[in-house]
Amino acid sequence: MQPRIQYAKTPDGVSIAYWAMGSGPLLIHTSPLVWSHIQLEV
Repeated sequence: MQPRIQYAKTPDGVSIAYWAMGSGPLLIHTSPLVWSHIQLEV
């Protein structure tokens, strides 16, 4: 099952894409690139 990509909006209007899946302890992964394509990382 593909995770659903969601968006969080910052106070200055920038949208940040993220996805979540599974359960257990929280693990945050960020791309080493300044600009990336989240759909290609899923």
